[in-house]
Amino acid sequence: MKRIFLLTILSVLLMGCCLVRKTPINQTDKDGKRTGHWVKYWNDTLKLKLYDGYYADDREVKTCTYFHPNGKPSVRFKYGKNRIKVTFSEPDGKPIQKGYSRIVYTTDSIAYYYHGIWKFYENGKLQKVSRYEHSHETYILKERLASGKMKRYRPAKKLEVVPEKK
Repeated sequence: MKRIFLLTILSVLLMGCCLVRKTPINQTDKDGKRTGHWVKYWNDTLKLKLYDGYYADDREVKTCTYFHPNGKPSVRFKYGKNRIKVTFSEPDGKPIQKGYSRIVYTTDSIAYYYHGIWKFYENGKLQKVSRYEHSHETYILKERLASGKMKRYRPAKKLEVVPEKK
């Protein structure tokens, strides 16, 4: 009786695994706009990814990652509502910058700009933490001094923002 029960459970599990449908990649909708999961390769024979991400209405959504030729992530975008978490990395995988950007869609373009807390690294070691507003660095929260020690500013070190000439 136990054998029949175990064989039945095993059979159901195996059938369930076989029925899992793999979604197609690199699809477009009826208007020719990219939709769903997209993958591009540096080299088709070695299958080294250049890009792996998701689209809706020809715009990146969810998480999109661009890769260095060695296969390690170069830039990763994690999309939220009107903001993106961005991580830039060196070919060895060490971080260069991490922070948040805002995204503005117009009829003919897409604009990204730093907005929020950004962390800057050198050789994988944190060098500075700053706050940005509309692409302008407005405050320095922490920075590495020449001595190698991190200095935390309380209150944050306010920077003068020079308005752009139009």
